[in-house]
Amino acid sequence: MARPRRDGTPATAPCKRKLTAFLLENLKPQARSYLIWDSFQRGLAIQVQPTGHRTWYCIYTIHGRLRWYRIADATAIGLVEARKLATEIMYQVAQNKDPQAERRASRRTLPQICRSKKQKLETS
Repeated sequence: MARPRRDGTPATAPCKRKLTAFLLENLKPQARSYLIWDSFQRGLAIQVQPTGHRTWYCIYTIHGRLRWYRIADATAIGLVEARKLATEIMYQVAQNKDPQAERRASRRTLPQICRSKKQKLETS
């Protein structure tokens, strides 16, 4: 049984379907955002916002923690490409790597690199 949401409303059961181009075209926004899981590719889901915005996610667990890896906007890439990226992410997870943590680490080091280059330019 699913846990109720924080606002007290009951949780809905997960919706798993084999995603197709026809299904993706006909996704309609609802009052609250919802996920549709792909039954073909493990971990792949598409989230539909009340505004109609759709986003691909690869959702996995590593070391007992749930991770949400945002793949891309659904208008930017299609179903086939999203499945390929989710396959690569799940392969990394199977090798006991955490793609989400690696992404965060690369984002943290980027500003430090920019700062150090800026300091070198100022001292020159």
